Amino acid sequence: LERIEENFNEDEDILEGLVFEYYNVGRWASCARLATAQAEMTLDPEVAGDLYALAGTAWFQLDSFELGTVAYDKALDQERSPTTLNNYAWDLATNERNLELALLLTIECNGSISLEPTFLDTWAWVLYKLGRYAEAQAKIELALQLLKEADRAGTYIHAAKIEQALGNKEKAKVYRKKEALLKQL
Repeated sequence: LERIEENFNEDEDILEGLVFEYYNVGRWASCARLATAQAEMTLDPEVAGDLYALAGTAWFQLDSFELGTVAYDKALDQERSPTTLNNYAWDLATNERNLELALLLTIECNGSISLEPTFLDTWAWVLYKLGRYAEAQAKIELALQLLKEADRAGTYIHAAKIEQALGNKEKAKVYRKKEALLKQL
């Protein structure tokens, strides 16, 4: 990938495509660097927003939370995309950083697109991280009802942790078993 970047460093389309490839293979440092550079150069606000969002995710994966926050904020300055709002909230919550902002982001996200299971899962996870277990339980149960069977494995893990936090050990055990069965498929 680096050779392609070197050989085609003047071709914006190829470089933007490389950002996605770096992202897909988990080459976070290269993704963050190139996404940020390309976002700063493009004249298309939608493309800039997408690139900054990818840079935000990559910086968070590198534990560079300040750079990730700057990138996500720039992405949201371009467009308040539900996906960017959700991913930013997720990255904040999973890294236990600025959970109140994560909650505001996920509320805005879910307000713009209702009943999207992935976004509801993030909302539940943020509530869980804030210790608001009963609210988290309501959101995760709704997400589970809306999901197709094949998509549920990760959400079952979250449901198990929320139920465990509420003291519902048997229900948590059921969710862990369902998650394990789906992983075997």
